[in-house]
Amino acid sequence: MILVLSVASLAAGALAAVSGLLRRAWGTPELITSYLLSAALIPVAEYLITGPANDPARNLLATATLPQSYWLPRLLIPSELSLAFPIAIIAACAVYLAMFYSVRGYELRLYGLNEEFAVYAGINPSTYSIGAMGLSGALHGLTGGLMIIGTYHAAISGFSGGIGWNAIAVALVGRLHPLGAILAALVFAYLDAGAKASMLHTEFTFELGTIIQAIILLLVTATFVFGRRKR
Repeated sequence: MILVLSVASLAAGALAAVSGLLRRAWGTPELITSYLLSAALIPVAEYLITGPANDPARNLLATATLPQSYWLPRLLIPSELSLAFPIAIIAACAVYLAMFYSVRGYELRLYGLNEEFAVYAGINPSTYSIGAMGLSGALHGLTGGLMIIGTYHAAISGFSGGIGWNAIAVALVGRLHPLGAILAALVFAYLDAGAKASMLHTEFTFELGTIIQAIILLLVTATFVFGRRKR
């Protein structure tokens, strides 16, 4: 399990660091470069899942199921909740402590608020444009690894679609705070699960659920932007 999570984190961290490098070299926005890099690599992963690594014995387009020794323990059987949940909580708390109780975290927040002032103060921009993106990508890769060994137990075609955009939405709703992201993620999960349950038992449509989530996100984000402009 440690090997799976380590490889997932290192691969995603290296990929995200490329976006940070492009930002440092040419000022290219990370949102664009990370999206383009993902758009180039996702088809490769899909090819491997549906081609050479595909398990023909399964009904899904997926790889072979991992041995149970690789599975994270379940917390509330028969639900899908696994040890990934407390690991995510611990990771968020670790990021919070690093950002608000260390010199590196202070410099990172200062660099994020005002890059020019941070450089004037003697902070190395490469550390917080490349390094911070690499760490962010590593955490995202850790998420994918936890989904594999904690929920799906195999790489399924399209299993991670849209999770990156959901992460951006969660960060905005959580006021860009590591601990706020925990509550925002729970709210997002509740809305998503509620929408799916409604679709199964009523005439509630997927599109309507998406619209409701979008309205909530827009209202919360608008409040956030107004507060920043007021300050």
